[in-house]
Amino acid sequence: MSSSAIKMEKQNSDAIHETEKWTTLPSMITPRRGFGATVIGQNIYVVGGWNEQDMCVSSAEVYESKSNKWSPLPDMNEKRLGCGVTSVNGKVYVIGGHNGRGLASCEMFDPATNEWSTIPSMKEARFECAACAIGDKLYVIGGCCHSSVEVFDTITQKWSILSNMSRKQWECAEVSVGNKIYFFGGIHQSYILSSAEVYDVTTQNWTQLPDMNEKRWGCAATAVGNRIYIVGGKDRSTVHSSCEVFDTSTNTWLSPIPDMKEKRRACQAVTIGPKIYIMGGDNPSTALSSVEVFEISMSSLYPTDDNYVTVEGGYCSPKSLENLSIDQICRSLPDLDGDIPPGKPQYIMNAIVQSLVSHGVLNETTLRPFRHYKLDQLTYA
Repeated sequence: MSSSAIKMEKQNSDAIHETEKWTTLPSMITPRRGFGATVIGQNIYVVGGWNEQDMCVSSAEVYESKSNKWSPLPDMNEKRLGCGVTSVNGKVYVIGGHNGRGLASCEMFDPATNEWSTIPSMKEARFECAACAIGDKLYVIGGCCHSSVEVFDTITQKWSILSNMSRKQWECAEVSVGNKIYFFGGIHQSYILSSAEVYDVTTQNWTQLPDMNEKRWGCAATAVGNRIYIVGGKDRSTVHSSCEVFDTSTNTWLSPIPDMKEKRRACQAVTIGPKIYIMGGDNPSTALSSVEVFEISMSSLYPTDDNYVTVEGGYCSPKSLENLSIDQICRSLPDLDGDIPPGKPQYIMNAIVQSLVSHGVLNETTLRPFRHYKLDQLTYA
């Protein structure tokens, strides 16, 4: 894309998102880069990384979005830089990393008990890897000098090897949408990448996607509905504050959202409802503790037309079951205490659950918000 075309697209994007802006939130307790982050309910958990003294840390903390406050958590059992972090069934899983040597070890944090425990190690030690969850399983991809993929079944507590990605790749951004895992940027050998790939966990096949506009290593990604937002990263000497938007329903790149307030590499991105939270990283070499949030407007996500249904409260969701299954907004209809309040249309509730079943992601966590509803003869209490 030419510089003039990019400038024009940026101007158009600014017009589209003129009411959407990045807002600064309270900073993390510890400046971090090369750390991991995940969301459980309305809370963001961050662990490990390098601090401002370039020391690998074992510390962890939690941001409670309802109180807008960061609080410390117990330290992990090991110091970890470049670890993969995700959550399954209300628990935080930390995978691999580096603390002077590559780690195959893994551990889990249970917010209910406020304790860390070890889980079985991976088959290979890896760091600067990416991790995400689908249903009861967590997937770890790549890492420094790795093209391999491992999956951990949190029920059987066993690791398995899956199909390799196309090349050895690390410091990439990864996010799951439905039953697919999307993978962006990173480094291969000494090359900084703009590439994108998708892994279908059902077919175990990798597919190449259109490249990003920018080369990015140390970038982060998160999803809102059918869209993936890739933020930050670095291309040689340039640290990015820009963001790119990928539509998984059409496999195309959309107009970007406005740039972040800060340039960030080795940062993390997570989603709570329609809000994207970006935290930490470095710019260009100093670890950051700052946090930014960007709220995607519902009109931008779900235009009002015949292809969408509107649920009480103004929340819109695609009619298609395929889209419902990957629509985080629909899954988290105002979740005051983690539940979908009584009184929502029954056919919407049934459709969502059917989608979760068909995509193999119905479990205790995804079913819990429906406890006020009878769902196709199934009652969760």
